[in-house]
Amino acid sequence: MVQTTPTTATTSVLEQHTNEYTDSLLELAAYIEEHKRRAKKAAEEAQRQRDEEQMMEMDQETKEYEDEMTRAAFDHDFWDWYNEFMSDREPSDGYASSSEGEYIREVLLKKDLQLEREMIASEVQEGTAEAEGYIAEETVLLSQIDAVQEE
Repeated sequence: MVQTTPTTATTSVLEQHTNEYTDSLLELAAYIEEHKRRAKKAAEEAQRQRDEEQMMEMDQETKEYEDEMTRAAFDHDFWDWYNEFMSDREPSDGYASSSEGEYIREVLLKKDLQLEREMIASEVQEGTAEAEGYIAEETVLLSQIDAVQEE
């Protein structure tokens, strides 16, 4: 059997192909790492958004509780004041009756609550749209990573 040694040209071509293949693998690895980094960043951002939403929910619950306590205190203070104010007056003096006082208090509270609800609804809508964008971006990045890993 005759043994042949590779020629310089053959060796050079093999080295060139090996280098190109190695460079391609390094580029692919960098591409995968970049997408992993982006996916991790998107996942962290989505988690941050979920945490913010949870905090907003907790803040809302706290606000509702505080509103309830404020209303209860207001009711108590209002009726204390009203009873003291009306204690020495006769109904014929022309002052508001207790049912009219209750109506005025309810109207003021409803107006305040309506404005608060509108503001909260606007903030929730903005937060939801932003979160949906992050989730869509994260989904795309994860599907790209899966596609690259399958190759």
